[in-house]
Amino acid sequence: MFELIKKAEQEHTIIEITVTNVGGPTLLTGYVLKVDESYFIFEDYLYNGKFAGYVLGKIDDIVRVEIYDNQLEILEKLIKHYNYDPLKITLEDDDLLLLSFINFALNNNLVIGYGVEDYNGNIKYGTIQSFDEGIIKVHSYNISGESSGVDYIELFHFKTIRVLGINEERVSILRALNNRNYQ
Repeated sequence: MFELIKKAEQEHTIIEITVTNVGGPTLLTGYVLKVDESYFIFEDYLYNGKFAGYVLGKIDDIVRVEIYDNQLEILEKLIKHYNYDPLKITLEDDDLLLLSFINFALNNNLVIGYGVEDYNGNIKYGTIQSFDEGIIKVHSYNISGESSGVDYIELFHFKTIRVLGINEERVSILRALNNRNYQ
């Protein structure tokens, strides 16, 4: 699978990837932004052509890749039609993708949606507070944007991390509204 993903990155080809995730398979459709031997960063889109966030996933979790499909060509036209301009993720060539992605979320104070191997299929939300010596500290929130504590997660136990998606945006907005209501 690595070779297919690498080729899609190099040629900026729209693809569909199925990855195993904590809650079952997840379908990603869009563009591979960067790939290394362990991880990939994906620019994900909904089937109506609207931006659905950036996703960090593990290469070993990819179970299916589809390239050159009619529906993907149609989706590419819709993406160009919307011409959405998300917060651009910056990646240095020599950085580890996992660390680049975490730094992007941390430096921009973004709400992340994350799955971890032992969360029984639950996706959690939060903001990264820090990471040090392989441990990430996440201030977690429920789907209503209310604080639900602090998680400490070993770096390599993440299954996927998503930023700027619909649910992450929802949590971010509700978190801000909740904070205003308590002041």
